[in-house]
Amino acid sequence: MSQEEDEAVVAWRKAVEAELGTDTFDFATIQQSAAVDCLRTDASSWTVELALSGDVATSGLTRVGLEHACADVVPAFDEAVASVERAADPLDLVCGPGVELTSEDSLRTELVCAHR
Repeated sequence: MSQEEDEAVVAWRKAVEAELGTDTFDFATIQQSAAVDCLRTDASSWTVELALSGDVATSGLTRVGLEHACADVVPAFDEAVASVERAADPLDLVCGPGVELTSEDSLRTELVCAHR
């Protein structure tokens, strides 16, 4: 690892520590989660993820991961967080009439939407 990469990892760890308020956490797991989160590149995908989670309380930690792993995804994430926070019922964003989802997101929401 180069010194620049080392510094980036140290900065990321410090940001996670500040977000969590502790220096005890599984950083490798956080990095793995960020790698998966980086695959969600548009607000629609993030809206589905956040609406299905039922809680955007962990969005701060997710945002830290995005900032350090794939900063280009942050605007889409922020847009989705704002949409979910404004919604009276976040599931309306993924289960409501006229909602257009990708086939993958449709599969993810099908069971939840069927049992609301």
